[in-house]
Amino acid sequence: MQSSREIINVQVGQAGNQVGETFWKMLLAEHGLDEQGMYKGSDPQQLTRAGVYFAEVDSTKGNKYVPRSVQIDLEAGVCNRIRGGPLGSLFRPDTFIHGESGAGNNWAKGYYTEGAELIDSILDVVRKQAEPCDALQGFQILHSLGGGTGAGLGSLLLSKIREVIIAASSIRFE
Repeated sequence: MQSSREIINVQVGQAGNQVGETFWKMLLAEHGLDEQGMYKGSDPQQLTRAGVYFAEVDSTKGNKYVPRSVQIDLEAGVCNRIRGGPLGSLFRPDTFIHGESGAGNNWAKGYYTEGAELIDSILDVVRKQAEPCDALQGFQILHSLGGGTGAGLGSLLLSKIREVIIAASSIRFE
């Protein structure tokens, strides 16, 4: 696979995960990959930029393309639905992060309470996705702007990514 500038996808909340699921289906079709991440296409050009969103992993069946993605929700239902669905074996199992109580359409719960309890473990998973990248281009965050998890935890996550990850990799001249 050709070297690419990598993007890490982070999908937060019910809306973010629903949009993310559709996004991954389209990306699989674009790159000639099946729902397990195995190449089934007929044109080698399909794989030229697969490295932007996928990491190539050796498996017993050949090369598998695994999304550079993190799936997050404050309740288990959405993550369990993706994990048990057709795309469940596409993602690494350790990239699903969920709470137990949910945000109940409450921004403050996503930002200050339930979301704040999970943010460190979320940042650890995002960091693990970023470490093997050769030329990390950025992050794609899929989340809603209204509600609890997507809006509240999504806002917190954007703030923390900027504060912890981007600031750590920025060079400043003062």
